[in-house]
Amino acid sequence: MKKILHCIIVFIVLILSYSCKGQEENQIELVEDVGHTNLDSIRAIEKKRNLELNWKPINKDSLLWRNKHGDIGIRSQRYLGELTECYLTNFNDAEKTPYKDIIDVSTFKLIAGDLGWGGYFKDKNNIYHFWGNSCGGGFYVEDADYKTFKVMNSCFLKDKYHIYDLRFGMLDDVDVHTFKIIDKEECIGQDKSGYIQHDRRLTETEVNNILNER
Repeated sequence: MKKILHCIIVFIVLILSYSCKGQEENQIELVEDVGHTNLDSIRAIEKKRNLELNWKPINKDSLLWRNKHGDIGIRSQRYLGELTECYLTNFNDAEKTPYKDIIDVSTFKLIAGDLGWGGYFKDKNNIYHFWGNSCGGGFYVEDADYKTFKVMNSCFLKDKYHIYDLRFGMLDDVDVHTFKIIDKEECIGQDKSGYIQHDRRLTETEVNNILNER
């Protein structure tokens, strides 16, 4: 029974570990022989790799980091028996474009949200969207209108074409011209088609239940 339980734990760890695979060329290489793999050894290898790469914050806000090879990364965490640092270095596009090829680090800044639940960033050239997960999630160049992009509140953003949610990004089915915020604490908005919370449509009854229950 202990052997079976051990294998189950290792299998879960492998799944979590592979969520970061492809984010960085120097990411952890997992031991193929599952019988000799455990949380302590995986964590130790990852910590060693991070130390060898000598990651340093690029600026005071620590949004972006740079390693000894010149790669730019975002620091994240995953659970390997304890929270362990890992670094994401590639956008979530088909080409897995390195951050260093796109981001202008001198003008890069947070404009809404954070690197946990979700956030929006900008530099002198682009708008970027990040949504968090265990050493994964997504980070990409948002297809937003740069000149008109602005923060509405702690839940929603907009440009002249679309409404955006902090975590779920561009909301394709929301009409920007009729959209208004109904409740900022519950992240509820409304357009000509009805109510929406984050990326989910709500009925009027659902909205009333949410507001009455708090």
